[in-house]
Amino acid sequence: MFIIADHFIKDADAFWGMVKAKMNEIPDELHLHAVYPSADMMRAVCVWDAESVEAIDNFLTQTFGDIVRNECYRVNAEVAVGLPKVEMA
Repeated sequence: MFIIADHFIKDADAFWGMVKAKMNEIPDELHLHAVYPSADMMRAVCVWDAESVEAIDNFLTQTFGDIVRNECYRVNAEVAVGLPKVEMA
């Protein structure tokens, strides 16, 4: 399922530094498709693919702690426009 993570960043330097450092540590069952930061780098919207919203929320909380507040929710794929294409195995 596609999941949106809406990030409200408290410390931009710390957050984006951690993003860069942790990109290779994303668990195999979580797939990050896109990152859309705001011009001031204090907000970001990310598109994920995972089995549950909780899986994404838990990963983000464990990774970034309190330097960001995250709101994660499932995308209604039936009416969404522009979702990534997922290849079937």
